[in-house]
Amino acid sequence: MLHSTFRSERFLDIDNVPGTFYPDLVEDINQCYRIGVNDATLVLVWKLLENLSIDILRDQYGKQEIDLYYLPESRRLGKFSDLITTFEVNLDDFQLSSEGLDSDFINELDAFRQNANAEAHSIETNITKDEMKEYRERARHAVQILFRVNQNMCGLL
Repeated sequence: MLHSTFRSERFLDIDNVPGTFYPDLVEDINQCYRIGVNDATLVLVWKLLENLSIDILRDQYGKQEIDLYYLPESRRLGKFSDLITTFEVNLDDFQLSSEGLDSDFINELDAFRQNANAEAHSIETNITKDEMKEYRERARHAVQILFRVNQNMCGLL
């Protein structure tokens, strides 16, 4: 499929992305956005947000409460919706490291998850320029907060 949308700006304008996994994922997100593959951009952002959430929960709870982010019986990580619920139910546990991680943010994160999920599972993806601009702003905000919380969690360990 040929894409007529080529963009020079990045979807996620982040420099010095921490970790070994995240820099490549952020670059993949930006590459998809630059060439106009909007649905892939949203799926990869979902993956980024989901993995950051897992890392934060893993850092907070360790193996003692592994069932909050991992399903041992099926040997897989929890669903993104369940991870968001875990944050919501346990917000008090993140007070020291959670600047910006509050119930409003949890609602925003869940709304982004639902919208990205709908776009990823739609047969036709006609995401408008304005919709992508809104997704971009929301994703940047969510990623910024989760990276900050993740780095704060690492500093507390």
